Amino acid sequence: MIDGNTRVYALLGDPVAHSLSPAMQNAAFRALGLRAVYVALRCDSSDVAHLIRALTRAGGGGNVTIPHTEAAALAVDRRFGEAEEVGACNVFWGEDGAVVGGNTDIEGLMRALEPAAPRECGMVVNATPLGLRSDDPLPLDPGLAPQAAVAFDMVYRTGETPWVRAMRAAGRRAADGRGMLVAQGAGALERWFPGVAAPTEIMRAAVDAALR
Repeated sequence: MIDGNTRVYALLGDPVAHSLSPAMQNAAFRALGLRAVYVALRCDSSDVAHLIRALTRAGGGGNVTIPHTEAAALAVDRRFGEAEEVGACNVFWGEDGAVVGGNTDIEGLMRALEPAAPRECGMVVNATPLGLRSDDPLPLDPGLAPQAAVAFDMVYRTGETPWVRAMRAAGRRAADGRGMLVAQGAGALERWFPGVAAPTEIMRAAVDAALR
């Protein structure tokens, strides 16, 4: 039930219509019995600071995606961990009256790559938005990376991205960004609700169902 006690969390970015974060986080909130709701808000960079403060003052928080992660890092009162090192923030929450910003990109990437065997050290990563649109070119032709045994695409979409399919057809192990999305989302939820273990399997199932 959504009422005046519901805590609101949001994804701030442009574009956000494709994001599966609302499906994933709302599934997690329901499983944990949390009075919270997650929405995606398309916004301009000039809106980021105001939205971050409004959400945290109301007891919520959220995530930030392209192209606003650097603006978010400047908008928070305190940058936590990797957010300070890289100057980009993709998760924010309130703590002792201050707005805290963190970055789960590295954490999400490393968790998503855990099933890659250590001996497969040659890999390529698509960290661009290429693949979100059906007419996007491939971020890298498979033939230009002959030594890469593994390809990881941070982008995700129904049926996997063309780059993942192309790399797999070229004999490479390839995966899209859904694993990273789940890992990032789990890291964010555990920051918003200290002491709560994110239901990663439920979150993963919500993402997989949305991408079928």
